Amino acid sequence: MWHRYCISLTDDRPIQMAEESFFKYFADKNVPLVFVFTKYDRLVTTFFADIFQTTERMTATEWREAEQKAQDYMSNIRDKLERAVGKGVTVQAVDDKS
Repeated sequence: MWHRYCISLTDDRPIQMAEESFFKYFADKNVPLVFVFTKYDRLVTTFFADIFQTTERMTATEWREAEQKAQDYMSNIRDKLERAVGKGVTVQAVDDKS
């Protein structure tokens, strides 16, 4: 059995001590905990809007730049999770673009 823990990508807040205790509880019991990142589309749109304010028309390059900023943001969250959860954690990206 495994459990899911959803994390909104539009909510930039630190991982709380209570969450760290929650993660450790499952790790100590060897129960898989799956982190689900939500609202990725809204995150890209936010970065898109930031870039679009400085240009009249969005190009494909600028859209890719917005997506890259969103990927970098997600990478930062993954790093925080791996530090909070501890040794032996693997965080993988899964998307529906395949």
